[in-house]
Amino acid sequence: MLSNPTDGVVETMCKLEGDVMFLGAGGKIGLTLSRMARRACDAAGIERRVIGVSRFSDQQSQKQLEAVGVEAIRCDLLDRASLNELPEAPGQYRKGSRR
Repeated sequence: MLSNPTDGVVETMCKLEGDVMFLGAGGKIGLTLSRMARRACDAAGIERRVIGVSRFSDQQSQKQLEAVGVEAIRCDLLDRASLNELPEAPGQYRKGSRR
């Protein structure tokens, strides 16, 4: 129920450009936000990657995200080299980028 998007969330997803990435998606809030974003995109009819990034120490969390269409990527967020391997997503900042 917590991951059901409101009309405002669906409208926000319509305004965003490109893919959406959630860091720490394996935690309680990250799971809910990732699922909500996926559901909002689906409700709006938007084809967009919703990516959840986490260590996924609990494999069940990864399976839950993948079951609703969120692309799950394993990554240690404390490892800079691993972070640099993540796909590009609009609005992100990476050290050394032009932003």
